[in-house]
Amino acid sequence: GDLRSTIGLKRDLVRVLGNMCYEDRASQDEVREHGAIPLILACTNVDESNPFAKEWSILAVRNMCEGNLENQALIAKLQPQNVQSVPPELSQKGVGVELNKETG
Repeated sequence: GDLRSTIGLKRDLVRVLGNMCYEDRASQDEVREHGAIPLILACTNVDESNPFAKEWSILAVRNMCEGNLENQALIAKLQPQNVQSVPPELSQKGVGVELNKETG
């Protein structure tokens, strides 16, 4: 397949889920029950092939959590898993990032 056809796909999916969750408890619950909250949180990183995915992800998290204590609790219980990336500006200067497994 043509990779250009997938540019923005992740962003668009997150946008749809976030908009569905706006003031809609049933959609908020469905997103949680299908395990999509961690996936949406993972989209909060900058992704060159999905412009504005980070911003739509942040809005989606807001819409998923508004008035939904279960979704808020699920996010509060999550623990960092790994370092996703180090900005090139930092790595060029010899700055590294590591996750402290004890403190997160």
